[in-house]
Amino acid sequence: MAYYLLRDRPKVAYLDFDNPESIALSSYYLMKAFPSLKFLLYGEEALTKNAIARADVALMPAFELESMPAECVDLTFSSLSMTLSSDAMSRYLKNIDRMTQRGFLHIGKEQASNLISSLIGHGHASLKLAETRSSGWHSHKVSGAGVGGAAGLAASTTFEHYYVRNATASTHLKSKHHGAG
Repeated sequence: MAYYLLRDRPKVAYLDFDNPESIALSSYYLMKAFPSLKFLLYGEEALTKNAIARADVALMPAFELESMPAECVDLTFSSLSMTLSSDAMSRYLKNIDRMTQRGFLHIGKEQASNLISSLIGHGHASLKLAETRSSGWHSHKVSGAGVGGAAGLAASTTFEHYYVRNATASTHLKSKHHGAG
């Protein structure tokens, strides 16, 4: 996804928080694909608004979410990564709520999606659910026969939940759009 965003949307800055192995692979691939972009990698400098503003791409381990400045990204996107305990997910959502100015898009399985909706509804009043739909994104298409059959299709169904910042919460727009994944 990062490749296509950076290729097709030159004004987008991309911030990725993931496990170290994924970040290592992503950094190698993206730095080779986009040698003219400015990268910010873990340990190079503190994760400040100024450092983020200077970077086209920031690739960090997941624990660096705690260091993200408030209201520094327009859109936060998370896909199939929410297999955390309820407490861990609550901390994750607290960081998303704190750093996100406009919206949060989560794509995931039904159980994780329902837990996120519940946690947002009870502890993050500044975000509200704007849209929910079943998604074929990142799902396996299966007919009634073959690997998994109908049960495999049901197990692979994903849901898209898009949350927006409540009108009562502050929203600051930036000239350079930032997103965190």
